[in-house]
Amino acid sequence: MATTEQDLRRQVTRLAVRSAARFRSLSAEDALALLPASLRARVAPWVTAPRPVGIDGFDAFAPETLRDPYAFYDTLRRKAPVYKVPGADYYCVSTYDLVREVALDTTTYSSNLVAILLSSGGRNAKTWQLPSGQGPVDVLAIEDPPIHTRHRKLATAALSSRFQKSLDDEIRSMVNELLAAPIAKGECEWMHDVANVVPMRIALRLVGFPEEDHRRVKFLCDHAVALLSGVNTPAQLGEHVDFGIELFAYVQREFRKHLRMPNESQDNLTGSLVQATHAEGDDALSEAEALSILLQILIAGSDSSASALGSCVARLASDAALQARLRREPDAIPPFVEEMLRLEAPFQGHFRVTTKPVQLGPVSLPKGARLMLLWASANRDAARFEEPTELRTDRPGLRQHMTFGYGAHLCIGAHLARREIQIALSELLAQTEAFSPGEDAATHRPSVFTRTLQQLPLQLTPRARDSQREDEAAGAASAEAAT
Repeated sequence: MATTEQDLRRQVTRLAVRSAARFRSLSAEDALALLPASLRARVAPWVTAPRPVGIDGFDAFAPETLRDPYAFYDTLRRKAPVYKVPGADYYCVSTYDLVREVALDTTTYSSNLVAILLSSGGRNAKTWQLPSGQGPVDVLAIEDPPIHTRHRKLATAALSSRFQKSLDDEIRSMVNELLAAPIAKGECEWMHDVANVVPMRIALRLVGFPEEDHRRVKFLCDHAVALLSGVNTPAQLGEHVDFGIELFAYVQREFRKHLRMPNESQDNLTGSLVQATHAEGDDALSEAEALSILLQILIAGSDSSASALGSCVARLASDAALQARLRREPDAIPPFVEEMLRLEAPFQGHFRVTTKPVQLGPVSLPKGARLMLLWASANRDAARFEEPTELRTDRPGLRQHMTFGYGAHLCIGAHLARREIQIALSELLAQTEAFSPGEDAATHRPSVFTRTLQQLPLQLTPRARDSQREDEAAGAASAEAAT
């Protein structure tokens, strides 16, 4: 029986893990050398070489930089707004104006992920293909117009304002359900108990997949996101790929269930995609495109809102005065959320690749140059935002940050993400007298691509019942007004 790609990668993962356990401090290159020759060439592109120290002594991949990247971003904006990362094969674009320039020019700067992956020396299309010959399919955030426009129209139709508003009560009920036991107990692990659950369940509701699958699907989505962390060992990469394959298989299985009932009413994104696969001509959608759209919705929808919910609650847990203010003034919750989205962007950036030689700021870029647009750095650019490191809920132009992207690729789920965060915070504030950091420290996942808390332990003081009812009514009225 022929070895499948999945089997191959599992073998590699198991071998690398056993080798690392045996030799403890084994380097990625040494681990590679231990693999059978037949596997070495396949695994070699996954090995990340040691990163040399770069500008002002910063190593972009060092643990301390990943924990707090903002001093590094500040240095980039001042000294090297288009910066070739030592030991890596991409440039960081860090100022607001240059990030905007690239984001608006979809002709010169492609979002096509295949082109980005293949623009690195020594790689070719076959490296990224399955044994069947199938390769990655780019859609939505990783595709260019006019194909991007067609895919975006399909997804946007399923995210109508009427549909999104209908989810408000569902989100509120879900948060209350999830908070009941932690509040009674007086403590919670916010990320596990609430932040990772609500966005994932809502994303599954949006696409029409079973909500009871949310824990496993979130686990698989996290592994998919980790593929772009920039800090993986070969063993970790193999593991992430295996779980990514499992996620794809899950989405394919659920999609085909819907595909078998095209004539039934399906008020969700998958139903719309099924109809599109039965269309003819230019409007027709392939199964690969449909699956890729669903994957992207699940991955992005589950991670960005969860990350922002973590950042918002961590900030409030450390600032009792701000907590008290938001309880007194629930209409201040939406601007607080916007400021936290600016200060702590869930996705630190996204990639582009040049389609021709171009001058970007002070740097001449060749065709095929890979760029990382640092949304998180642009959001803290003093040339665009006054006192950029300060949280100001009265800031003019609150929504001019780039956390949800910019231009043609502005996130289609931005409004839904905002509602998830605002409602969850409103309920947490209404149901507690106070909350504060737990004994264990909050920690971030190591990644150059995302900024997401792994854990956020909280101590909770329940709100008196009468006060809670009053605040719930006020919060609901404020949330309604914010829409």
